[in-house]
Amino acid sequence: DARPTVDPADHGIFFAQQVIQNACATQAILSILMNIPAEKLDLGPHLKEFKEFTANLDPQMKGLAVSNSEPIRKAHNSFRQQSSFEIVQEKDAKGDDAFHFVGYICHEGKVYELDGLKKGPILIG
Repeated sequence: DARPTVDPADHGIFFAQQVIQNACATQAILSILMNIPAEKLDLGPHLKEFKEFTANLDPQMKGLAVSNSEPIRKAHNSFRQQSSFEIVQEKDAKGDDAFHFVGYICHEGKVYELDGLKKGPILIG
């Protein structure tokens, strides 16, 4: 992807790099929720505390904080498929997972793509 990333700290955007596998959907949802203004969404006590705790961390450290957050881990694991069967996904030609989830936000009149596998948010327009 040739689109350059922006520094999330310079733009007031919550952005965490994905540091654990199979968490891109949770990461995408968190990226969206953490960027909704407080007056528009009550994050609840766990996510509010998490947002405050990670406010001054860089994207890599925010990603580590996501992976070490017990409430986030419990919520993520509660959506795991509870089955005796394992779904095997075909890999694409590059060897990447067949599915990957990212978030999109509108922040200060601009649209950003938040992909935890990238170094930072990508300004879309």
